[in-house]
Amino acid sequence: MEEPAFPTYRPARPRPLPLPQIWTTSLLALATTILVPLTAGAATLSLSTFTEDAKGCAQHVAVETLAAVAHTESGFDVLTLHDNSTGRTYHPATREDAIALGVELVTVSRHSVDLGLMQINSGNLPRLGLSVADTFDPCLNLSAADRVLVDGYAAPASGRDTQPAVQQALSRYNTGDPVRGVANGYVGRVQASAELVVPALRVKGDAPPAQPATPADDVAVLAQPLPPSWDVYARAKAGHGQVFGASPVPSPAAVPAALSAALPAPSAPAGPAPGQRLSIEAQNDVR
Repeated sequence: MEEPAFPTYRPARPRPLPLPQIWTTSLLALATTILVPLTAGAATLSLSTFTEDAKGCAQHVAVETLAAVAHTESGFDVLTLHDNSTGRTYHPATREDAIALGVELVTVSRHSVDLGLMQINSGNLPRLGLSVADTFDPCLNLSAADRVLVDGYAAPASGRDTQPAVQQALSRYNTGDPVRGVANGYVGRVQASAELVVPALRVKGDAPPAQPATPADDVAVLAQPLPPSWDVYARAKAGHGQVFGASPVPSPAAVPAALSAALPAPSAPAGPAPGQRLSIEAQNDVR
């Protein structure tokens, strides 16, 4: 059976700027250069290289969405490590150094560590079928993120706006919960990254053309907390991004009594229609 994919990206209308055209053009050019952090080294992927890797290694999620997440999580640095146990972030110079440090932190010190381009958490490596070394392979890292996002996506009813469901998938990616990643600001940070990444992709011609938006209906945010065994996100309260297991998301726990009266009955996350890629919509009001 064909794997599901995320809905197609729908860009918001560009935000008007009270500046002459020459300044507007210059600001866009500047945005394409600041996508890579000033601390970037040889391990930081260019936007073009990231795009090619995403197209080849992540079959179900739009390049724009993956780029926005990567920009938020690692700044496109494939060797980034974030130690949740100490709060320290590392940018090793070589893959060998990254692997050695990752093994020391994860295996010897037993720390919770986020690894690589899309910041895969060490506690989820067995579930994803990855070793510490694997997480520093951009293709394997992107493939894991692709699977996680699809597993966390609950397709809305036909004709309804897909973006609330996309935002819930991003929240699950960060915390394992459909709303905590919104409350802690993670989804907003990804949307802010999209404001930079998507125009740069358009300028470079790397992203597919946007499809017309479907009519937006009011969609209630479903309360779909994952079972406690999946809530292994040591960094969730700190607001750092989180990638969780790539196996199918188990059936959601019961909706808390306080929410059940106001929310529709929960449904298990299910992928969108075949032939579509899931993508976050850039927001005009990013907080």
